[in-house]
Parts: sequence; C-alpha cells; structure tokens
Amino acid sequence: MRPGHRGGGVLQAILSATEDWLRGIGVPQVRLHVNEHNLRAQGAYRKCGYVDTGVRVEMVDGVNHEMVHDLRSGTDRAPGATRTTWV
Repeated sequence: MRPGHRGGGVLQAILSATEDWLRGIGVPQVRLHVNEHNLRAQGAYRKCGYVDTGVRVEMVDGVNHEMVHDLRSGTDRAPGATRTTWV
C-alpha cells in the first residue's frame, strides 16, 4: 500500500468486505502469507484479528509467516477447517 494511504482504514474495509463475502459462501477460515520482514503488514493483519500460526513458508520473496482468521466463531484458530478458497 502506498505510504499516503496507510493507517486510513483501507485494509480493514477490504478485509471486512472480503470476509463477509467468504462467510456468505461458507468459507470457514482465511489463511494468508506475509513476508517475515513486513512487520507493518503483520501488525495490520493482527489488528484485524489474524494470528500467526507459527508455520513458515519459503516463497520467491523469502520466508513468509502464515496467518489465519476464523470466520465462523470469531476465534482466530480453527483446527480441522477443510475448505480452502483462493482469492
């Protein structure tokens, strides 16, 4: 995100709309990957209810942290969630 748009609620609005849509089609959980050096993004996702699962994934841009948000109950971890949707 461009520096001038950071902190203005854009991420929260995008995530809220996306999560509402995903709930509507029955997706129980959202997982995403954030570069280990992108601490600002990790913090922003935490503010939106995402938690770090401890899983690390090697990607082209380096090591990424897996973060997850449970859409069913408001809790952050949902062991046993089986449906994955890529958006």
